[in-house]
Amino acid sequence: MPEIHSPLDSIRQPGSFGASFDTGPGVALSDRPVGTLVQIAGWDDFEAAVLPGLKELGFNDAGDYRNCRRIDSMTLYRTAPDRVLITGQSEPGLPVSMTDSDALAALDLSHSRTWIIVEGAAAEEVMARLAPIDFRASSMPVDSFVQTGIHHVGVLIHRTTEMRFEILTPVTWARSVWGLICLNAAPFGYNVEGEA
Repeated sequence: MPEIHSPLDSIRQPGSFGASFDTGPGVALSDRPVGTLVQIAGWDDFEAAVLPGLKELGFNDAGDYRNCRRIDSMTLYRTAPDRVLITGQSEPGLPVSMTDSDALAALDLSHSRTWIIVEGAAAEEVMARLAPIDFRASSMPVDSFVQTGIHHVGVLIHRTTEMRFEILTPVTWARSVWGLICLNAAPFGYNVEGEA
């Protein structure tokens, strides 16, 4: 299998940028490869069709549209009534009930997305400048996610810790989204880190 490179390799320059404060930069920006990203889609009675396979993977249900489910190194996002995304750092080894079914379709999207990470004390403020979402911890707690747009690009934003957001971005738009994040992080100061 070919090695997947970050779409940001040619523009990501490690260092400190934007405003300078005695306390240091407000956020750190980085990116990381998706690892594995599989979409499981279905039709009528999706939950009944997908649940046996999800249980084999260790998930109790198909999730909801706001909170992800985590098992070991896998994360499950319910993105539509008839669709889930499963991410992991390695191939999850999907059960036969998911891959050889007339009621479900599995699609590997690993090559088509990348994670952009915004973390730090000013992460909520930077995120609020990017999308019309309430990113405060009271409205978006750890392990919640939203599907929204950043500059007309459809993204999935997952809050992984109190001060860390991971943005699942299409690789074809990653450079545009990265540039917009840098622009909006500049008033807070930001560090760019190498690929995680």
